[in-house]
Amino acid sequence: MCKYSQHKSRQESELDAMPMFFAYSRELLQEQMETKGITSVDEIISIGAGGYIKKDDLNSLVEMVKRHVNEDTEAKKDPEFAYQMFLYELGNHEYCITYDLTDTLDACGVTEEELENDPVLSEAMTRARKDYLANANW
Repeated sequence: MCKYSQHKSRQESELDAMPMFFAYSRELLQEQMETKGITSVDEIISIGAGGYIKKDDLNSLVEMVKRHVNEDTEAKKDPEFAYQMFLYELGNHEYCITYDLTDTLDACGVTEEELENDPVLSEAMTRARKDYLANANW
């Protein structure tokens, strides 16, 4: 498994382990609260997009997200990690069909400006695009 896939998988597992839940109606919210042993809406807070977490767990979520952002920033400094990241996301966002980097860059948390100005990212993307297109199943 590549560095990027391992990194992404670990972070997703940590996020999945957070005690949050999603509810898109009052009935579902009530059901979820009962399942989690939550007796009052005063015990939870919305995290957006229909997501909720106990107020007591919010700081843990915020700290984890901050740590993930820092880990991502550091990992992208590694040329091989950046290459694997771009190669994975080019495929995931069907670059061979669209030739549009927008979704790939969004998934990688990289702006066009960063791509242009960071030699590690720029070289990694150049390699990844070349290799991806050479191996795309036409």
